Amino acid sequence: MKWDAIMKTRILTLILTYLLCGIALAGQPPKTGRELLAKMNSKSTSDQEYALAFVSGVYAAHTGNLLSPTSEELKKIVKSAKEYLEANPKKLDQSSGKLLKESFDKAVSPEPTRKK
Repeated sequence: MKWDAIMKTRILTLILTYLLCGIALAGQPPKTGRELLAKMNSKSTSDQEYALAFVSGVYAAHTGNLLSPTSEELKKIVKSAKEYLEANPKKLDQSSGKLLKESFDKAVSPEPTRKK
């Protein structure tokens, strides 16, 4: 194996271990957009941090980027995801992962604006 492949494997293993430990300690990941939004809006710091970690993990899986986004990037990602969930209340009973993917796709390639 090349050095890059070995490092990517080790980093991925560490990330998965961290995520699995977090899930084991915090309980089940939010299944629906409604559950995720509730954690995002919670007054509990642990709920907010859990939502942040969940969004970050789904974003990493979605992009295939093993490196964590910067603090500023992560704030933008979470803000965008939260805005998407709030703007689509009829979809909140759908899978949280599916809704996050939709929000990431929309943030990357927004719908074209229509000329009047």
